[in-house]
Amino acid sequence: REDKKSQPPNDDVVSRDKVEVYRMIKELDAGGGADVTEVVTRCGAGNAEALIKEMIMAGDLFEVSPGKLKVLE
Repeated sequence: REDKKSQPPNDDVVSRDKVEVYRMIKELDAGGGADVTEVVTRCGAGNAEALIKEMIMAGDLFEVSPGKLKVLE
């Protein structure tokens, strides 16, 4: 018998990491967008670059200029 509480579903981890990426972009964006490299470095999620690409494709984020991200609100 497998205890589902001992291993959270991978989707939960991805969702938490996406929230962290979103939060970091909002924190670093002073109006002109947040630097992608700084978001990845400060976010701490090992899959941050892949998540950013996924979030751009989903329309949650956009690149205002190369390497600068903004959150769609």
